[in-house]
Amino acid sequence: MPEEELIRIIHEVDIEGTGVIHYHEFIAATFPAERYLTEERLTSLFHKFDLDGSNKLTSTTLKAAFTKLGHTMTDEEVHEIMDEHDVNHDHELTYEEFRAMILNPM
Repeated sequence: MPEEELIRIIHEVDIEGTGVIHYHEFIAATFPAERYLTEERLTSLFHKFDLDGSNKLTSTTLKAAFTKLGHTMTDEEVHEIMDEHDVNHDHELTYEEFRAMILNPM
């Protein structure tokens, strides 16, 4: 494999940008999410994040849900997620946007 191709693959998989592929990054890159994440499971996951029952995720509810699930996120990280996945730019993630984010994270 050409070195340039290897470097490209590492950059794609290295979500944290450390220059090293960690175990969780490797699993995320090789796990066929669409095969295991059925609509029922995705809906259930969405509702775990939708702490206020509004059927939309705001920066506040997204950060609180990650904290509740044991993963503390900075405001900057949450805003990055929202900027990247809030397709209609209304500062909320709908189920459809959330689904696309989970099934197509990159």
